[in-house]
Amino acid sequence: MKRTALPIILAALLMFTRGLTVIQALPLWEGFDEWLHYSYVTYITRTLSIPSFNQYSVPREVVDSLMIAPGDSVSGGHLTFKAYWELSDEERAAARTALFGLMNDDRSQFVRASWQAQHPPLYYFVLSPVRKLLSEKSLIQSLFILRLATLLIVCLGLIPSYFLFRRFFDSRTSAIGLMFIALYPATFIRFGPLCNDALAFPLLTAFVLWLLAYPRKESSALLSLGGGLLFGLGIITKLYVLTALPAILFVYVLKAAQKDGLLKSALFFILFMAGAFILAGPWLILNIERYGTWNATIQAVVSKDMSLGQKFSAALSVDWKSFWISNVIGLLWAGNWSFVTFPSYIYKYFSAALAVLSLAGIFAFWKTRRHPDFTEKSILALVCAGFLMGLMQFQVNLQACGVTDPAPGWYWTVLLPVHFCLLGLVLSYYFGAKTRHVLLGLTFCSGFLSAWGTIGYLFPYYGGLLDKSVLSNHFFHAFSLSESVARLQAMNFVPIPLAWTLAAELCLWAALAGTHLWTPE
Repeated sequence: MKRTALPIILAALLMFTRGLTVIQALPLWEGFDEWLHYSYVTYITRTLSIPSFNQYSVPREVVDSLMIAPGDSVSGGHLTFKAYWELSDEERAAARTALFGLMNDDRSQFVRASWQAQHPPLYYFVLSPVRKLLSEKSLIQSLFILRLATLLIVCLGLIPSYFLFRRFFDSRTSAIGLMFIALYPATFIRFGPLCNDALAFPLLTAFVLWLLAYPRKESSALLSLGGGLLFGLGIITKLYVLTALPAILFVYVLKAAQKDGLLKSALFFILFMAGAFILAGPWLILNIERYGTWNATIQAVVSKDMSLGQKFSAALSVDWKSFWISNVIGLLWAGNWSFVTFPSYIYKYFSAALAVLSLAGIFAFWKTRRHPDFTEKSILALVCAGFLMGLMQFQVNLQACGVTDPAPGWYWTVLLPVHFCLLGLVLSYYFGAKTRHVLLGLTFCSGFLSAWGTIGYLFPYYGGLLDKSVLSNHFFHAFSLSESVARLQAMNFVPIPLAWTLAAELCLWAALAGTHLWTPE
């Protein structure tokens, strides 16, 4: 085995093991809108059609489960996690029996509408065959298996991520990039539960690779059509993939200026968009027929008839400070649907670090504007800038609809590979040959936060040992780890002892540290 292959394999194993820990420890429906994502998969499986957000698409057994499953976030008359563990042994045994006894019922009525029906359908169609095999399983078993399928999709995203890193860094640094994704705090806050972002992650990363490759390749109809088809797959997975349009326009204008000429480049761009429309067009047309607009998000549908003046007024009314805070929290650690967050000073330090890195990055990019790789750096920056503009536009739509809650920042998780590339490029300007060691240190620091958030915050919270109000005020809390693990295993469907996956994570951490720190270059 080549020496460079070992850290890649270990990082991939760490990604899977870390995800397995999270999906086993996560209680029923504790992921963001997870019960609605599950219902979407079930609706497609049972009806072979796409739901709309104003029709009933949530099956009765899922709605019934909200009244039984302990938790703090979903509506219903259920117990909090702490109250659940304060029940007598007999009451808790009865509650657990009721929870584990909830079965999928392919003949049940759909009794509630789902705002998640606004999402494109590809992720849900991908999981539909798996859900079909689970018709006789309990809800809690089915959810674990669908989470596991989602985890495997996320792990596939490591493949394009590695090739993306290799465009800028050596193999050892690229392996650290895979570790960075696996250990970053927000990764499995977003990708652990059922979530269509899990499929958007490998698709968008692969598309960024295409964007980087296009300026250097000989233009052809097949290349543009293939890029358009990949872009179309992304659109019917998650609409925020459309925020890559500024970067797409940039690469075609660049080709026009380099050697293709305006007419030839325009024709290839039209072919690219045709490829995207082949896949995304039916979904966009369906939205126009249903809602009167191609954008099926509820906020866009409600505000579709507003004038530009009204939208501008809404933009002026947005609390952009809250928008920034929400993005910082979601980008680092949002604590699942119960929002079990770190103390506020952790986010303040992170926010300051982001501001410093951004300023340092702008300076470094300007100073290296004549370097051969400046075009590729610009494409990465445009992908992030487009994504930010998309989130801001989403926030304006929310405000126009009378919703003052800030747009969540956890959507940024899908761009973690791009963020690592930009981070590495900025640091390489200042640290040169030592960049790999700086990146390794930052990766393990973020991994510590991730592990401490899971073990030190989520475990005692879900185990009913500590309240959120206590957890969010201090970084360290005394509690029984063995008791919290035992409680999670008793409450969740955990086919593998949770202690085993935790031990496997620790071993992989140690192996990766040894691989990077004590083996020769």
